[in-house]
Order: sequence, then structure tokens, then C-alpha cells
Amino acid sequence: MTVAAQALRALTGLTGRSRWVTRGLTRGLSVFTFHDVTDKPSPFQVAADVATSTQVFRQQVEWIARTFDVIDPTTLDRLENLPSNAAVITFDDAWLGTFTNGFAILDELSLPTISFLNYCGVDNGVDAAALAAFERGINAEFPGMVNRH
Repeated sequence: MTVAAQALRALTGLTGRSRWVTRGLTRGLSVFTFHDVTDKPSPFQVAADVATSTQVFRQQVEWIARTFDVIDPTTLDRLENLPSNAAVITFDDAWLGTFTNGFAILDELSLPTISFLNYCGVDNGVDAAALAAFERGINAEFPGMVNRH
């Protein structure tokens, strides 16, 4: 477990008992970033510490929902008065578990999110055919999910 993960675990345990910790965490905009939500992480995901189990993810987002005012990230440019304890939940890299597990849990809890997708390979440019296939598949399963900016 990374130092950041250990710190977050310690803080989530403290916030139930300490008002000053909660107050310190809930000033301004907090951004919570996840990568994959899976109970079967790949060796790469384990080594890079980019996978969160479904049980831990649920516990973390339930705590976020209790502690913060989770806002829809697509409304940030229209908000005139950001809540003092605003939070955004984001995903990086579009792992399969983001869509099959993460979105399902957030949907169940009525929590908004945004996912940032990397369409380029490390050594190559954009694979337009793969991108088009991905967008067709995601739009079929999650209508309106893909927005390009």
C-alpha cells in the first residue's frame, strides 16, 4: 500500500472521531482520483498501485458522500458559488473496471463523476479505429457517456 493510500485510510478513520480533521479536509474543492475498480487487478495494476477493490471503493465513495458535497464536474464552469466542502470524483485512463464496477457503484449512490481517457499510445499517435470502436461500445452500454472536449 502506498504512503498516500495509508494516509487516506488513516484520515477516513479519524474523520468519524475528529471534527477538526473533517473541517480541515472540507475547505475549498477536493478532487478524488481513481484509476480502476476491480477485484482482479493485473500484475501491472498491482505494481503501479492503480486498482481499488470494489469493497474499498464503495467504502471510500460513501465516506466522500458523507463528508463532502459531491458536485457534477461538468457544472464547474457554471457554478458561481462553489460549496465550501465541494468535491469531484474522477477516473483516469478508462480501465474496464471503471465502467463495469466504478460507474455502477456511483450510479447506485447517485454520485456524479468524470472520466479522463488517454487515446494515445506511448509510442504511437491516436488509433482512430480503436477509438471509434471504443466510443461505439461505450455509447451502446452507457448512452451519452462520451463527450469530447
